[in-house]
Amino acid sequence: MAASWQMLVGLGQASVATQEVPDEKKASIEFTLITGFLGAGKTTLLNALLAESHGARLAVIVNDFGSINIDAALVEKSSVNRVDLANGCVCCTLANGLTATLADLVSQSDPPDEIVLEASGIANPHGIVQVALCNAALHFNGIVCVVDSTSLLENVDNPPIHQTIESQISAANLILLNKTDIAKAGQLEAAKNWLAQRKLPGRVVETSHSRVPLSLVLGLPEVSQMPDFLEHGDHAASFESFAFASEALVDEKKLCELVETFPLGVLRAKGIMRLGSDPDRQAVLQVTGNKWSLQKGRQLSESRTSEMVVIGLSGVIDGDALRKGFEACRID
Repeated sequence: MAASWQMLVGLGQASVATQEVPDEKKASIEFTLITGFLGAGKTTLLNALLAESHGARLAVIVNDFGSINIDAALVEKSSVNRVDLANGCVCCTLANGLTATLADLVSQSDPPDEIVLEASGIANPHGIVQVALCNAALHFNGIVCVVDSTSLLENVDNPPIHQTIESQISAANLILLNKTDIAKAGQLEAAKNWLAQRKLPGRVVETSHSRVPLSLVLGLPEVSQMPDFLEHGDHAASFESFAFASEALVDEKKLCELVETFPLGVLRAKGIMRLGSDPDRQAVLQVTGNKWSLQKGRQLSESRTSEMVVIGLSGVIDGDALRKGFEACRID
C-alpha cells in the first residue's frame, strides 16, 4: 500500500509538472525503458547503445537498488547526459525523483531526441511507465526486458523473484534472451519454452552480450495491451541491499575468498575495486548467483574509493558478517 501511495503522489506531481507543454513539443522526445532481473545484462546493453554511431542525442537515466549506484559508474563516459538515481526502485521511492528528472531533461534549451532509462534489477516497470506517460513532451517508445537464459528457470522457482520477472516480461515490447553463448545444454531451450508458454505480447530475440542493433531497441513495435499499472504490489519489500566502501586498497586474494563464501541468499553483487596488486587501475567485480568474475585493468576514475553493493532476498543475509568480510579485505 505504501509503495502504491508513493507512486500515486509521483504521478500527481508528474501531471502538474508537465501540464504546460507547447504543442510543438508534445510527444517530441522518445522514452525507452530497459528492464530485467539482476545480472541479466542491462548495463551491457546500455553501453552497447551508447557506443553505436546513431546521430541521436541520448539522455541516459541510470537507477540502481542501493545507496551506491555501481551501475552508473559502469556506464561508459560519453557525450550523453547521465542522471544517477539511487536508494531504491524508481516506481516506488523514487517516483518523485524521476518526475523531476524527466521534467528537467525535456525543458532544456537543446533537449535530447531520446531518453533511455535503465531500471534497477528488481524494478517493476508499470509505475515507471505511468510517470513517463504523464509527461506530455514524451512519446513512449516501449520496454526492453533483458532475460538471463542461464538462470531464468532457477530464478522463477523462487516466488518473490518469479513475481518480479513476470511483471518485467509481461510489460515488454521486446525481450532479449541473453547470454545464449554461455548457456548450458538444455538451458536455452528450457528458457525459450518457459517464455513461449506465457504467450507474451513482446517479441523474443536471442542475444549474447546484449548485442542488438540500436534501431531494434529505439524503434519498438507497439504492444496492443499493457497490464494494469497499479496492480503491482510492494515488490521491493522482498529484497534488500548492503553497500560497502573503503578508501583503502583491497587484497585480491581475500576479496576472491569473500566472494566464494557468499551465502546462498546473495542474488547479485557489483563492485569497483582498487587492488593492492594494481593500485593505478580499477577492477570490476560482477556476481550473479553462483557465477562471478573480477575484470582487472579498468582505467582509474576520479573516485579512488573501492565500493561494493550486495543484493539479496530480505532477511536471509547477515549484513554485519558481509561488512566484516569486506573490511578484512582492506590493505591498511
